[in-house]
Formats: sequence, structure tokens, C-alpha cells
Amino acid sequence: MKTFLTTFLLWTFHFNCTAQWVELNVGNVSATFTDVYAITPDIVVVVGSNGTILKTTDGGATWQQKTSGTNRYLQKIRFSNSNIGYIIGDQGTLLKTTDGGESWASINTGYSEYFASLSPLGDNVVYIAYEEHLLRSEDGGITWQNYPLDFYIGDIQFLTREIGYSSKSNGGMLKSENGGETWHDIAGSSSFHFINNTTGFCYMGGLKKTNDGGENFIQLGYGSKSLKKIFAINDNTVWGILWPTINGIGAGIVKMSYNPENGYTESYEYDSETQKKLSFYFSNEKLGYAVGYKNNRGTVWKNTTGEIMTTNETAIKNLISIYPNPTSNEVNIDLRKLSTDNVDVSIVDVTGGLIYLKSNISVKQIKINTSNFVKGLYVLTIKTKQQKFSQKLIVK
Repeated sequence: MKTFLTTFLLWTFHFNCTAQWVELNVGNVSATFTDVYAITPDIVVVVGSNGTILKTTDGGATWQQKTSGTNRYLQKIRFSNSNIGYIIGDQGTLLKTTDGGESWASINTGYSEYFASLSPLGDNVVYIAYEEHLLRSEDGGITWQNYPLDFYIGDIQFLTREIGYSSKSNGGMLKSENGGETWHDIAGSSSFHFINNTTGFCYMGGLKKTNDGGENFIQLGYGSKSLKKIFAINDNTVWGILWPTINGIGAGIVKMSYNPENGYTESYEYDSETQKKLSFYFSNEKLGYAVGYKNNRGTVWKNTTGEIMTTNETAIKNLISIYPNPTSNEVNIDLRKLSTDNVDVSIVDVTGGLIYLKSNISVKQIKINTSNFVKGLYVLTIKTKQQKFSQKLIVK
């Protein structure tokens, strides 16, 4: 009895503490948060609608609202070093800080378009993308060069003054080797991120990797999701923001991992109907921040483990119905919202003993007889090729 109780408590602790993205208290802020940048693991700046700028210096325990001088929609924030940073937004909005985000000054660029993407370098070089144009300043935003393009430019990332990458409106990817003056197509996709001059990733039917600056990409693994942006932490780990499907289901965050021994995996944490994560930033392998909204209010989440919640109760709620739970005689599993044909279903007891297993199930509704189960706590796991969901099951 003592062994059973100890094991039961361990399992209960595991399930109650596996939420990896923890919501932070930012106070009463009336805005949707659109982007976040971590200067250090503890010093973080968040931007959003209504000209909102928030900053924390203690890892999100407390937040201070900074004066932006505008009520416009702020789209993206990036720092080139610990002191110099920029924010872009609609109607040609450009803000700059030289004191680590404590104060912000408006810069008149002479443009009134919606600025879509931003990439600053060093003390003075900054790139801004809008529509079919790339702006470049080499004096910290005082003067600008405008390069008209023959394509609608999307997200940009410059690694040096000369070498930069851009997404393309048709889902393709481009590279510039002369500071954005001209571009050529490469075999990548619109969701991309580079960790240095040679190593980068893109997502197109799965995760791809380049080791030669984007000239060639190798497929690390396959997936069926659509990602609006990705963030590469190292050679083997990339995070992504999921586009929601047409019916609104499926928004959230995905973690992609690859190593020669275990191969490629994708793990998901799905958002609920009342919350959406719109952007994120990782300051190291185990610490990241995500922003968006929950119940129509700006929300910040923090991850201190670098892991996805494998016991994903939000995913269960959105995609899989398990009922009744607790149960006495049977449990039903409804998989009609899950976009896959073959799943494995298993049930283990608190000692890890396998009680039930069925593989390659193609039906969308499953009924399991639990009348012969010993009363207590079990773990029900549903596994697909790319995902694994686990949930407590109580038999009474």
C-alpha cells in the first residue's frame, strides 16, 4: 500500500506540474501583445497594440509600462546589442532606444506605410521591410536608402551588413549578398531562421537545415503543419508558431528536435479558443518568452525548461475527447478532430505496467472496456507519427 501511494503521489505531481508555458502577471494592460525580445534571460521587452511597451528586469515577476509616445500598433521589436533597440509598427512607426528599453524616441523615416519586418546590426545599421521595398540605414536611422523590389518582401534577417534573408509572399525564400540591393531565390521557405552565417533552418513540409548559408537545404524530418515563424536555438532544436487551421483549431507552439540517434520529432502545445500565442523569443536553450492574448487581453508566457508539455491537456481538449473521466465501466475516445488516420492507444497503471494497447487504429471513435480495471489512477496515451498526447484516467 505504501509503494502504491508513493507512486500515485509521484504521478499526481508529474501531471500537475508539467505545464511548460506559464502565464505571467503583467497587470491591467489593455492591449494585444505582438512581439517580445529578451535582452538577457531576465531583461525582457514586450510590444503590442495601442503603442504598448512593457519591460521586466526580473524575469517577468514585475513589469513596467514604458512611454512610447504613440497609440499605434507596434509590430516587432529587435535589439542589436544590450542598449540599442528598435520597434516598428503601422503608418511608418519607428521607435529607438539607446538605454536598453528604458526610454524610446520616435524617428521620422519619411514613410507612412505599414512596416512589416526589422533587422538591426551593431550600433548603426538597421534594415526595415515594407511591401515591395527594403530600407537600409547606416547611421542609426537618421538617413535611409530605399531599394524597390519586384516581389513583396516578408520577414527579414540580416546576419552581416551584406548577407541577409527574406521570406517571399509566395512562400519562397531569398538571399541578398550586397546589403539588400539585389536578391536571388534559394531553396528555402517563408518560415526560416539562421543561427549564424552558415547554419539555418526553414520549415516546408517538415524541418529543413542548411550548412552552407542557404544554398542547399537537407530535410531533417517531415510534418503536416503550417508555421508562421520559427526560432532556432541550436543545431538540433527549433521552435515554431503554428498557423491555425480554417476552423480555428490548431494554433499554438511546436518544438522540433533532431539528432542522429532518435531522428526527428515534433511536439505540440495547442492554444485554446480564448488564447493565442503570436510570437516568442528564446534567450537560451531552456528559457523563452511567448506573447499574444488570452480572453482578449495581452498575455505573456514563460518557459523555463525548454520543453513541450507532453501531457497536453489543451491539445486533448481541442482535438481529442476522452469521456467519461472518471469512469467505471468504459471510456470513449473521439478522434474526429485529429488529422491522422493511424494512432496507437495505450493505458498504463501507476507502476508503469501496460494494461491496454492497440496499434494502427484507423477508426475515429474508440470504446475501451474498463470494468475489469482495478480502481485507481491510469495514464492514457494517444500516439501518432508526429505527436503524443497523455492524460490521466481515473477508474472508480
